[in-house]
Amino acid sequence: YGANCAISGPAAEKAIQACHLYSYSAVGGDHQVDGGLLIRADLHALFDANLLNIDPKSEKVVLDRDLDRFPEYWRFNGNPLTISLTPGQKRWLKLRWENHSLPQK
Repeated sequence: YGANCAISGPAAEKAIQACHLYSYSAVGGDHQVDGGLLIRADLHALFDANLLNIDPKSEKVVLDRDLDRFPEYWRFNGNPLTISLTPGQKRWLKLRWENHSLPQK
């Protein structure tokens, strides 16, 4: 994907991180094929904190209401990803959604 965040689009290469779509420690520290996305560092932190999620059906960003006071993040809420997902990424996102989906407030 190059220097392209799956959520925000093109970004400075140094700001992009590989984000696991699953609990890395829960699968024995093994990297899974199609088990990640490239995401901007700040968005990666929100994803890991379950304040940002990706709906596996719509492939759109869903934010937690705890981020209400940060409009710079709300511009992503409801937006589709900037990349096409592989079947494996879709599977990991579905499992994550089922285990960590954000409450709808």
